[in-house]
Amino acid sequence: MAWLCSRVLLWIAALACGHNVLGHAHAKLGASGAPLLAMLHTGLGAIGAYTPWPPAAMVFVLGELVLLAATVGVYNFARRDSLPHVAERAAWLWACCPLMIWTLLDPAWTLVVGLGTLSLALASQGRHRSALLCCALVLGCKPEFLILWPALAVIGWKSYLAAKQPAYTRMLLVLGPPVCFTAWIVLATALAGRAGVSLRGLHSEATWRQSWSWQGWEAHSAELALAAVCLLTLLLALRYLRETPRAWLLITAACAMWPLANQPVAPAAAWLLIGLPAFAHLARATENPSLERPIMACFVGGLLLATLILV
Repeated sequence: MAWLCSRVLLWIAALACGHNVLGHAHAKLGASGAPLLAMLHTGLGAIGAYTPWPPAAMVFVLGELVLLAATVGVYNFARRDSLPHVAERAAWLWACCPLMIWTLLDPAWTLVVGLGTLSLALASQGRHRSALLCCALVLGCKPEFLILWPALAVIGWKSYLAAKQPAYTRMLLVLGPPVCFTAWIVLATALAGRAGVSLRGLHSEATWRQSWSWQGWEAHSAELALAAVCLLTLLLALRYLRETPRAWLLITAACAMWPLANQPVAPAAAWLLIGLPAFAHLARATENPSLERPIMACFVGGLLLATLILV
């Protein structure tokens, strides 16, 4: 229900603004240099010649199904250390987060946010093989997902059950992510531009921050807003540190600090959506109904405002 309500609200707002969701998704997918996205674009283009559905529609449906599964993953992730109503609130906060606007503007973020969320949720449930598969797919879209390797390794190690799982599964999330990362690098190097895949395109849409010099409040408004959000997520993580797994702090720190290394920071802020502990912590902090409703209203209003500004 959280996925359905939030996505329908986002689609209606985008259509009201005159945004062509399918056309924009197809253009962005074809312009990406990430190996998995380039191969997906080429493969769907070939399949589209034999089906009545255009590639953009297939990408759109695939992304939404991934986000639906990710919403369930958020609930399961928070449920392991919280009461059911807290986990449900975390899923609603995640689905209605204003940063979800980037899943509408860029199909890469739809897959990265959805699959990255699933990777963490599956790892916490002890489903190491599925978590590694999702991790490998995310690395094919955005290789910088490797920053969450330490957290995945810790979660996978802790969730191992010797009585039910083979011994090698404990090492899957310890050794698997760097192996997958290396495989994508080798593939991009070997293709050397064929099918739109190249080593140069692995990180094509982001620019590393070259200078931290102060240029005025207006010039740094996005950075300051993001820094405030990151500080809040870190404070919530420290507040509930003794009540939650230590790996949650690794996830929160990585997802909160990584966007600040990019310029511009606005698109990179979508990494915060993969920081699932932040939504679980916020759901705990808003157990009081007097806080729950205003926070949810702010999230929904922020999502609509972001749609009006960015679309």
